[in-house]
Amino acid sequence: MPGTEATAESKINLERTRGALVLWSDGHGIAQGQLADVFSRSRKLRRIITKTLSHVTNVLLERTWSDKLERLSVHARLATENVSYLVHEDTDSQIDAASASASDISSDSIGEIAEDLRTDAQYLVAIELLLKNPILDPDPGYALEDFVGTWNPAQLYADKIESRYPLADKDPITLLAEANFKRYLRCQGARDAQENAENQEVADETDVAGTFIAASQFHDSGIGTSIAPTTSYAETVMSYRQEGRSVRIPPLPEEA
Repeated sequence: MPGTEATAESKINLERTRGALVLWSDGHGIAQGQLADVFSRSRKLRRIITKTLSHVTNVLLERTWSDKLERLSVHARLATENVSYLVHEDTDSQIDAASASASDISSDSIGEIAEDLRTDAQYLVAIELLLKNPILDPDPGYALEDFVGTWNPAQLYADKIESRYPLADKDPITLLAEANFKRYLRCQGARDAQENAENQEVADETDVAGTFIAASQFHDSGIGTSIAPTTSYAETVMSYRQEGRSVRIPPLPEEA
């Protein structure tokens, strides 16, 4: 181990972390390749697992040291570098980073190393649900355009009818579904036409109402009273005939 001797607390943390990693690996059969098929079909899951395990390996190789690790380090380092290609990382930059960390070994304490390993172990345990329900890669032969091009809106009605009458024949279900969909289109068209007519009627009423000016819209700024618009009309002259004569009735005076 680099630096100072490991404290009792650090030893306990390291032992717990080792136990958690062993249980996690045995529980999922990592060493036996039980998840190889899932990894091959889930690029996201494969990247997460390999990147985390690669970090654990780097910590053990570069920040800790013993005679046993010295004998295993060559093979382990080659395996770690191969894993770097799986997670699409630059191997040269990884080696440089490992060399830089190796040169700074004296600055790492056992407590820091134990904490890093514990964090990695907790992360692997936390993604337990992702291991049980992995996000699989889409089928390369699947084309969204093909699905959209062959989708029939009437199928929604067919599914509802089939779920209610599972023993019914397919042909009557298809005919009923298409009839319901056509009725929906007719009703939707009628609703749209009625709504457009109502909107046009409201617009026409708004235009007509805008041509009239209410009297309250005119105000005398001097006295604050409303003055209605004035319109000139010809004076009305009434006449009627009586006993062969035409009698004219003059208009009423302004006082009337």
